[in-house]
Amino acid sequence: TLIQKRWFHLAGSKESSAYLVEGFLSYLSNLSADLHKHVVNCIDINHNTVLHYAISYNNMDVANAILNTNVSNVDQSNAAGYSPLMLAALTVVPTDSNRDLLKKLFTLGNVNAKSTDSTGQTPLMLAVGHGHLETVNLLLSNARCDVNVQDADGSSALMCASEKGQANLFIFLFVVSFVVLLFHLLCCCF
Repeated sequence: TLIQKRWFHLAGSKESSAYLVEGFLSYLSNLSADLHKHVVNCIDINHNTVLHYAISYNNMDVANAILNTNVSNVDQSNAAGYSPLMLAALTVVPTDSNRDLLKKLFTLGNVNAKSTDSTGQTPLMLAVGHGHLETVNLLLSNARCDVNVQDADGSSALMCASEKGQANLFIFLFVVSFVVLLFHLLCCCF
């Protein structure tokens, strides 16, 4: 549709302006709540939403504008099997300016969702595999993040760290896994 093309042109490029995106979203919201939600979540031929592109291009201002609508489906998988949350775990290095946005994204989305590609990896596994220690820490600060989820090969995030030679992440995840196990044992026994 024409609106969809305009939306991807306006908000789905490296040079997209958060100011213009916010204005367009405000206009749509005033027109129709249903249209607003539909446009925010519309997908292109590769099943990407504009949020996928904003995250991929590290355009955190546009990503924040989209998240602030409170209607964005942050768990929408693209044709490659990745949600915006997974792309953030893969590509975004936390900084002072985007840390709050990442926390919000990780809170809104399913941090234990597996990619729909053949690997079935979670955002935590993707961050571990790329050595993003601070992203791993942000994911684990979300109480719902499960360090023991396994991918299609039966590997957990701890095993991914070992396979990728990420010694610091391996030690960190080993300690976290031990604490989780200890917590479960204490809860069951007392």
